[in-house]
Amino acid sequence: MDLFIYGISEAVILPTNVTPSPITYNTTGVNPVQLIVKDNNNCTDTAKTLVIVSAPKASFFAFGAVNDTVCSKVLFINQSIGTNPHYTYGDGTTGTDSIHTYAPGTYQVTLQIQNGFCTDDTTITIHVEQPFANFTSRARI
Repeated sequence: MDLFIYGISEAVILPTNVTPSPITYNTTGVNPVQLIVKDNNNCTDTAKTLVIVSAPKASFFAFGAVNDTVCSKVLFINQSIGTNPHYTYGDGTTGTDSIHTYAPGTYQVTLQIQNGFCTDDTTITIHVEQPFANFTSRARI
């Protein structure tokens, strides 16, 4: 019977019909991983790789903002490193949508990003204006 030896920090011997359990890294860094295959004749082969766990970095901006001022429908551009973006829109609502509609006012918008068990967040301030068009004319005959 072939055997797998799956090494992380210590070796674990498993029969060929067993898949190694997932590995969870709770800290950032570079983690060496190796898989050693051994057959019935004691011949072996090894595959090695590095698993790089990086910290998430939350970064976003409001598209088209001029001096943090936007129109009522806002598109947030997510430039983060990480996954599962989640917005706190500053108006009492939250969600994952990068487009949000606001009433006029000033809002603190927060984006949270994950990478495994690690999270990062950042907050921006936006000022929402509602344009108001008005004019008068003098009729000429």
